[in-house]
Amino acid sequence: MLPEREVLTRDEALLASLDPADREVFASIAVHQDEAGWTAFRDHVLPGIRAHHREDAAALLKAYMLTQTPEARFGTHAGPHLLVTGRQDHLVGRRDQWELLEHYPRMTYAAVDGAGHNVHLDRPAIVQGLSGDWLDSLTADVSR
Repeated sequence: MLPEREVLTRDEALLASLDPADREVFASIAVHQDEAGWTAFRDHVLPGIRAHHREDAAALLKAYMLTQTPEARFGTHAGPHLLVTGRQDHLVGRRDQWELLEHYPRMTYAAVDGAGHNVHLDRPAIVQGLSGDWLDSLTADVSR
């Protein structure tokens, strides 16, 4: 179940100043439609969108869906795992990931408020902290 589309900050003057194609894709994804959100999107997301080849993507999409999920095939994995999602992610959502917790008993799960699909851009300090902690847990796990 996907949450309703939500925009937390919106700068109308900024949006009006953008190239129409850039504005359309930015506004369709970003929950923070302000200068900081645009800068992160422009620098980290837009280059990939501009380089996108529809024909190649169509070929990849045909093979994208697995016939069986890794969880169904392999059961559980007891190693450290991290799943970070944006609470306002209207593209993937956050609720379906709850089902993964039973397969990964040592998973840290975070649904970060104030973040959408690009949680790493919307809330970089939180994602960096969680990622650093997870990396530390991998080191500790190996030394056991």
